[in-house]
Amino acid sequence: MFQSLNGFIFPGGSAQLPASAEYIFRRVLRSNTLGDFIPLWGLCLGFEWLLKITTQNNDILESNYVMNLSMPLVFTDQVANSSLFANASDFILDSFSNFNVTMNNHFYGISANGFQRNKILKSFYRVLSTNIDRDGVQFVSTIESFRFPIVGTQWHPEKNLFE
Repeated sequence: MFQSLNGFIFPGGSAQLPASAEYIFRRVLRSNTLGDFIPLWGLCLGFEWLLKITTQNNDILESNYVMNLSMPLVFTDQVANSSLFANASDFILDSFSNFNVTMNNHFYGISANGFQRNKILKSFYRVLSTNIDRDGVQFVSTIESFRFPIVGTQWHPEKNLFE
């Protein structure tokens, strides 16, 4: 079925990392390396799966208390280089950075410090945004692969209309 699809989403929710997610990740890498554009988006739990699969470390996640919390994104200087936000209008960037439009519902993630200490993550992803959790810890909220069309959002882009 992989060949009949043109992209993948690792959704949010509550589930263990399935072997099929790692298979899809590896196939996405291979397909893009061979010139077949296949994007992958991990959101919330899917973001966490991207971290685990990329590092091959199921213990990479840290406690991150951000349940039922909408907040603006704190963009990094990497936004201008990103595929996800580079062509966004000033209105969109302003909305994301000044209004509570990103819905967060998670207990785990990765701190900005934890990300920076991990050589694998730093070499594979650029950090596009961060946020501060309820305990005052800065966490990574949006990532994008340097080389592949792989994006991760710790927040739920599909929920802002409903929360």
